Amino acid sequence: MSQPSATVIPVKLDGPSNYREWAFSVKIVLRGFGLASHLTDDPPVDQSKDGSGVAAVTTWTNDDDRVMSAIVTSMKSSLIMSLENHESAKEMWDYLKGRYIQNSGALLLNLMQGLHGRQHNDLSLEEYYTAFDRLMGPFLSMIPQCDDKCSGCYNKKIKFIETFLTF
Repeated sequence: MSQPSATVIPVKLDGPSNYREWAFSVKIVLRGFGLASHLTDDPPVDQSKDGSGVAAVTTWTNDDDRVMSAIVTSMKSSLIMSLENHESAKEMWDYLKGRYIQNSGALLLNLMQGLHGRQHNDLSLEEYYTAFDRLMGPFLSMIPQCDDKCSGCYNKKIKFIETFLTF
């Protein structure tokens, strides 16, 4: 597949307020180019004895460079230097996720205050829903995720609900 010289992400990351929207946009755009795996996968290693895997590693590296470029150019300039020491798109992605998806009491309190203070006022129903959804996204990301094999998930969810009710 022929890759564009620059992959354009339609949303600029400006911090925690729009991280979810930005991350969704990045994933969807990269999926369209077949590059979304660079956000989650480690680079391939040439384990061939004859060097035949070098081309695959080179292709992957070039694609990863495009993904890194797309990430950096879709961020507010004041945030870019926080990625300076990351050598792959996956490292950048994991760093940003860790930075903006947090499960802390301070963030929960801040979100609860935002939800409490959100009023319809002169907003259209669509504008109000969008503002409400922006606050709910980070909140919902704090709820522990479960799979069928998780034995402690129920207790984690109960603890989260108790913390939520405390606030």
